[in-house]
Amino acid sequence: TKDEIDVTLAWNIGPHYHEGAVFENESAKLGMFDFIDYVTYHSYEPSLGGFPGDRHEGVIKEVKAFLKKWGHEKMPVWNSEGGSGGGHQHNVLSNKPIANMTGLEERYAQYVIRAWNSMLANGVDKYFLYFLSEGGNWKGGYDFMQPSGDIAPNSIAFSNLAWHLENKKFVEMVPLAETFNAYVYAGDKDVAVSLVPRAVGALDLPENVEPKWRFSDLYGNKTEGKQSRDFWLYVEDQSAEDVINWLKQTYPASESKVAASP
Repeated sequence: TKDEIDVTLAWNIGPHYHEGAVFENESAKLGMFDFIDYVTYHSYEPSLGGFPGDRHEGVIKEVKAFLKKWGHEKMPVWNSEGGSGGGHQHNVLSNKPIANMTGLEERYAQYVIRAWNSMLANGVDKYFLYFLSEGGNWKGGYDFMQPSGDIAPNSIAFSNLAWHLENKKFVEMVPLAETFNAYVYAGDKDVAVSLVPRAVGALDLPENVEPKWRFSDLYGNKTEGKQSRDFWLYVEDQSAEDVINWLKQTYPASESKVAASP
């Protein structure tokens, strides 16, 4: 058994794949759970994520339902391979942007950030962004670097995300006005909020905010005024509860517009 050897073992499952559930259930019957420490799965989603009910949430629910069925609902879940879409799916036809996105490069950067939000919000304990790049296609806006030698926008956006989420845990997803959702992450002394719209909408940022409250765009640049695309809020020396209460009071969800289908 796993207790007799000093290793950590993972089971890469895929009950959401065709015939996957048959193999997983038969393996579970044979005692697979006696040998593993956590389960992992792969998932590439060409559709836009970052809101309740997206395809990331659906896949994770199937994985967790499988664990619950076999009495292991508390077992850690990792995504060891995944991203916003695999192979050559990143094109205008397969990826439908929300109405107020501009540019293919910005669109893919938003897919990257939204994939992380969805997976962390739905209980994935560790996530490897295996497909941050296009996988060798070397098209500007997809890979870590563009043919010109410049860093690709999606790489900058991911670096900004990593800075915001360092040493933090997901706390809560808060629906706000104008179809925005706020994904709240908290550390010991700071809070980061990823704010993403599901459809057309805009939030007016408050003026003359304290220096400890910092708004930035997808790439880490300071932003102000009316925001209609993905952006960040970083707050120092405040609790997640205080930030969540401020978000709810400032942008009450009752004012939300009806979200268009992504």
